[in-house]
Amino acid sequence: MLPSGRVGSLSFLRVARLLLVVALWAITAAPAQQPVVPTQAYPGNYPPALPKRRSASPPRLVFELVSEITLSDPVADGSVEIPKEGEPFVSAAPSPSEPASWALSSDGKHRYQTRATGLLVAEKRCRRCREGWKRAWSLRVPGSTRSLPRVHGRRLFFASSDGRVYCLRSDNGHRVWAVDVGDRVSRPLVVWSGVLPDVEGPSAGAGPLALELILVLPDGGGALLALDPYDGTRIGILELPPEKGRLATGVAAAPDGRIVVGRESYATAEITLMVLRLAPTKDLPPGPDPGQESSTHPVIK
Repeated sequence: MLPSGRVGSLSFLRVARLLLVVALWAITAAPAQQPVVPTQAYPGNYPPALPKRRSASPPRLVFELVSEITLSDPVADGSVEIPKEGEPFVSAAPSPSEPASWALSSDGKHRYQTRATGLLVAEKRCRRCREGWKRAWSLRVPGSTRSLPRVHGRRLFFASSDGRVYCLRSDNGHRVWAVDVGDRVSRPLVVWSGVLPDVEGPSAGAGPLALELILVLPDGGGALLALDPYDGTRIGILELPPEKGRLATGVAAAPDGRIVVGRESYATAEITLMVLRLAPTKDLPPGPDPGQESSTHPVIK
């Protein structure tokens, strides 16, 4: 017979082995737990970037040529001017090397500046600061930004040499959307506001339609784009055939909705001022993806 101490030791080992076997069986037999998906808004579970659209989507538009004016001499900085009801009307300069000023918000409490190094800087007013401003936020862009951003409501629009047009929230710099336009953009963007006549589609019969668009002229000068400020969708495009030259100046929008841009002819090196207007179209198919650069419907012939 074994001593009583020896028997107790063997009983303890048997019990421990039994418990270990039961624990291993429980682990292997337990079903795999599914990850818990949060049903409420937690930090990191962000809502969609785009808010709900409050108005109807804009219709497809076409650029119509109203008139052309041949200029004997362009302005020295590359801009052009045309008299409008006795007042000078000046287009934007084509491509500044470095923005020298700031774009102010509508309430004057914030200002924004793009720099050729690919940096966008936002500052807010500060009473205790020596210069009256302090850094609010900044954003590094993968490309140089050579023109001032456009502040429109609570959004900030700017273009870059990486071939994209960006839309940010002006209060914190969070990106709302970015659209590839196929070529670098160094000329200033233009916010166009106008009223279109009654159109077809969801807004048919509602009378004139008020619209706001972003006009973009890539550096190649072969096309002028109209983008929806809500999501960057291309609403209209004017493509200039190569034999007609290129769009060589900045774009300007008149208060009456007309659009002015200078066209340079390769043959004669003269500048022709094109006066355009936007109108709804009925015969064009839906436009391609905003990131693509193709169209089979040039307007200028």
